[in-house]
Amino acid sequence: MYDEQGDKMRTINKSSAFKTCEIAIAKEELGFPVRRAVNRRGNHRAVKPNPIHIDYLKKAIKELSNSGRKNPTYKEIREKALELYKQENDKTKILKSYRGVMKLNMPKSEALKVIEDKGLIYES
Repeated sequence: MYDEQGDKMRTINKSSAFKTCEIAIAKEELGFPVRRAVNRRGNHRAVKPNPIHIDYLKKAIKELSNSGRKNPTYKEIREKALELYKQENDKTKILKSYRGVMKLNMPKSEALKVIEDKGLIYES
């Protein structure tokens, strides 16, 4: 995976990579109720959140809330965010392997649509 600047990002292997403070920020931005952390002094947050983590956490919260969970737990959010990350990471790996071999004449967004097509079967 790569971040917005194109730098290689460290791979996420565990759900614990998504910090509780990042989950609180994502929930707060989506309008969910959040309690103030006991160890937080003042109104500012001490930890600077990873924007990529926040994106996955927001997607996870939205999916869980759409599936009937009124206020999903942190554990559920972490597990769903990791699942979403792994799905996207797998698509990116497929895209990179085929882009180098097949010389695709289409933008990355179009190639991702082809990868997401349920009718295609990938063989290695």
